[in-house]
Amino acid sequence: MKKLMAIVMIMAVLSIVAVAYAANEAKDVAKKVVEYPANVVAKSAEAVGVTAKNAADTVTNEAQNVGGALTGNAEAAKGVVTEPVMGTAKTASEAVEYTVSIPVTAAK
Repeated sequence: MKKLMAIVMIMAVLSIVAVAYAANEAKDVAKKVVEYPANVVAKSAEAVGVTAKNAADTVTNEAQNVGGALTGNAEAAKGVVTEPVMGTAKTASEAVEYTVSIPVTAAK
């Protein structure tokens, strides 16, 4: 009879631990579900910030190249044509990269 009681007690403790573990896992899932939209917004804002910075850098570099070309700097003159194309491509590439990664990083 004592063995039976011991087994029943062990089973009860194990079931309590299992229920507590499952409840904790459910809390984590619920927390992630609630936090996901906020994380998406934050990551989207980060992507917009990076894209805006890259666009501003491209404009700044182009202005410097135009200024250099007007003063006779041959190296700057080369950048007048290539800088906007390269800067725009980099900005677009990073914008796509950030946008694609938002759902994954927001879920973490």
